[in-house]
Amino acid sequence: MTPDVRTPTRRAVTVLASINDDSDVSWRAVDYAVGLVQRQPGPVRVIFVHVVPKAGGVNVYPDLYAAMVDAQDDCVRTVRSRLTAELQPTPIEWDYRCRTGSRSLELRRVAEEVEADLLVIAGETKRGWRSLFSTAALLRRAHFPVVFVS
Repeated sequence: MTPDVRTPTRRAVTVLASINDDSDVSWRAVDYAVGLVQRQPGPVRVIFVHVVPKAGGVNVYPDLYAAMVDAQDDCVRTVRSRLTAELQPTPIEWDYRCRTGSRSLELRRVAEEVEADLLVIAGETKRGWRSLFSTAALLRRAHFPVVFVS
């Protein structure tokens, strides 16, 4: 009689990738995260987080506010459809989450929710390296490696 040998199940490695918009630098971060996941042995998942800033001025400039919300919605639809088109044929387990608010706060919240093992941050095309400093609070408190892609 053979003893019952059970192989321990490993928790999936979770890579969290921040997407700012539909810019080239955001897609470089996506490609980087996907490349990491594809080379990882064992169970892996990647979660793409798109943080949309809160649109202000609803009471002062309602037409401008409506235009900002429409532009943000278009960006969210574009990012979601491009991720689906690129990742649907792959065996990668992935998820897309859109949050509204502060980038560093929302990334930290999602990282805690999913118990992230790695965070890939896309730099912002207009601000460049300054976006690294805007997420300094997140980086100081991170209990996992952070990769900044620009």
